[in-house]
Amino acid sequence: MADAARTPSVLITGAAGRLGRLLVRRLKASFSLSLLDRRAPAFRTDLPRHQIDLAEAQDLTACLREVDAVIHLAGIPTGRASWEELIKSNAVATQNLLREARRHGCRRVFLASSVQVMDGYPPGTDITPDLPAWPVNHYGASKACAEAVAARFGHRGGMSVVCLRLGWVLPNFDWRITPWSPYLDRVLTEADFVRAILAALRREPTSGFEIHHVLSDNRRKRLNIDSARSVLGYSPRDDSFAIARTNVPGMAVSGAIRLRRSLQGLRSASRAAG
Repeated sequence: MADAARTPSVLITGAAGRLGRLLVRRLKASFSLSLLDRRAPAFRTDLPRHQIDLAEAQDLTACLREVDAVIHLAGIPTGRASWEELIKSNAVATQNLLREARRHGCRRVFLASSVQVMDGYPPGTDITPDLPAWPVNHYGASKACAEAVAARFGHRGGMSVVCLRLGWVLPNFDWRITPWSPYLDRVLTEADFVRAILAALRREPTSGFEIHHVLSDNRRKRLNIDSARSVLGYSPRDDSFAIARTNVPGMAVSGAIRLRRSLQGLRSASRAAG
């Protein structure tokens, strides 16, 4: 990655978010971290940090000087925003970051993309990274646009741009990991997310553009993760289906929420009928 005599320098964008905070905790012992977000972090830290909106950025010299790699988590992670907001935060911001990374000699960028880029494929399809993008909502489409921007920089040579299509990142025993969840096949536990990032960072540097799917080792998987295993050296350990069977606290919380919603529905129906 960098001169072996010094600790590799990594910039994390979106560092004030949940996944950014998780990576700061897990990576700070092994890497020289700096943080970027348009919001001030809600946690105290002595790490270098930059409060910048990447969608508006024109010069990132202060952030990217002597940075070996960027983990790009920044963006709007939900489809509840407008198309204009999604494109600005997810695609335009990626364009600005990659342009400045190239200009400042940062040759490795890891872009957090999403399983939702491929959600149009029918269940049971062997969805490999080489298949065309098939988003079904604005969020997935904005991430597909960000991937296309990233491909432009990666294919020009001299730079490694790796898109990681992440699953639904949850703590191992989150209340949503229960036997009746329809989304267990797309879960990526926080522990496996960190394993994937570490594998990508520790891999021997290359150049070009790549896409890899990153899910936990679930009994059934929405996406094919073979390339993440073989190319990145990613070795997931968690199975959301196994976790769901033993997640008693999660089942209790989820069951209480389901019961409350059912009672609310019954009350609404009773008022409408009465």
